Amino acid sequence: MHKKLFVALAASTITVSTTLSYAQTTPVEPDAVMSDGVTRAQTDALAGLIRLNGYSCNSISAVVRFVFSYGFTVTCNSYRYTYEVEDRGGNWTVTVK
Repeated sequence: MHKKLFVALAASTITVSTTLSYAQTTPVEPDAVMSDGVTRAQTDALAGLIRLNGYSCNSISAVVRFVFSYGFTVTCNSYRYTYEVEDRGGNWTVTVK
């Protein structure tokens, strides 16, 4: 019984520490293009969500809000990678563009 508890605690610690590593501050490039009203917290959350889905986003090049739905086009790493981060029925999805 104690062994099972230890394994469960170890697994939850790994999950928490992995999640925290994705919730880091992401640099915004000096010439970044940002939609009006996009906050620093939003850029960090978007980059963290992109990384959490297994993609690379070490710096923010652009964040542009969708016009007709709730989401963002996010460009990272000196305009190298572009993603669409979209709210689909209450679930956030990340798609490589």
